[in-house]
Amino acid sequence: MNALLRCSIVASAGLFLALQASCARSDSAGEDPGPALENATPAPLSACVDTACPPPWASCRGAGLCATDTSRDIDNCGACGNGCPVPSAALHATSLCSGGKCVYACKAFSADCNLLAYDGCEVDTGSDPANCGGCGLACEAGEICWRGACGCPAGFTRCGTECKNTSSDNESCGGCNATCVAPPYADPAWTCGPGVQPANTTWGCAGGGCALTCAEHFSNCNGDLCADGCEADERTDPLNCGGCGRACEANQECVNGQCLCPPGTTRCFNSCVDLSVDPSNCGACGNGCPGAADGNGTPTCNGGTCGYLCYKGFADCNGRASDGCEVEINKDPRNCGGCGTQCDLARGQPCVGGRCLTKPCTPEEAPR
Repeated sequence: MNALLRCSIVASAGLFLALQASCARSDSAGEDPGPALENATPAPLSACVDTACPPPWASCRGAGLCATDTSRDIDNCGACGNGCPVPSAALHATSLCSGGKCVYACKAFSADCNLLAYDGCEVDTGSDPANCGGCGLACEAGEICWRGACGCPAGFTRCGTECKNTSSDNESCGGCNATCVAPPYADPAWTCGPGVQPANTTWGCAGGGCALTCAEHFSNCNGDLCADGCEADERTDPLNCGGCGRACEANQECVNGQCLCPPGTTRCFNSCVDLSVDPSNCGACGNGCPGAADGNGTPTCNGGTCGYLCYKGFADCNGRASDGCEVEINKDPRNCGGCGTQCDLARGQPCVGGRCLTKPCTPEEAPR
């Protein structure tokens, strides 16, 4: 007794993934009793291998099949080999590839207000009162443009074409152009005595007046400025760590103004680290993890042992640390989307975006 078989095949990404059979066998009288599966619908034609790169992808020199995005690749903009020129410094711009065309982008506080390519980003939007912060954004009459904003912000005073903090600016202390001159150490009436400059002090503008102040990171915690100056280094003094009177615990050190180290951490080069997870001090101070050998992975430290984690789109398919995350799985037809997933290499099927490139089969190409 002969059997009649009706089958439909569904395929995806160039691989047959599922086989759905809607079959009918003839009975002894040769009559067809109907499909074995009710409500069965014809399956679409199979997907077949495609070798033509879909726009904007292209197979450019030095890259893999369909591995170059010509819509934004600055060296292959719009077509392979079409590199975008680098603007001169006078244009205040950087070169970009956008939509397959070479364009330039203005740098910070620069703008192309006249829309002429030859002079680039000709306007300084950080200081131009006619284009303050952007083209056509004009300040009020007599107002200055400072750092892209009209007028001076709170706490600042207009001094000519600049905004100055007159409470701390040595050149405009208490008012515009009021400069703090040389300190009066040689004055016989000097508080600490003629010629005496207390340790760790500076002469400058403080609170809108010229005065003797503590140098950065130092404080006069004992109140005896003339005797020992600003004696407390807030970065390292365990009795004044980060400020006067802030004492560290007995088992802690003052490092960069903080009391360290907490339990479970170790001090390495003025920092407290967890040797079990710190890639820069993995298992021991100074033992830095190299990461992926080819630069396509970030270093990791787990339990004091170095390793690496591949960046998205890369994989370590051969398991060798010597070459790191050596495979770009978004483009490699031998490892497309993951290690070992091969496209049809014999027919030149490329890998695009981690998937083997396919197209709908014609009736002639469909498997039978």
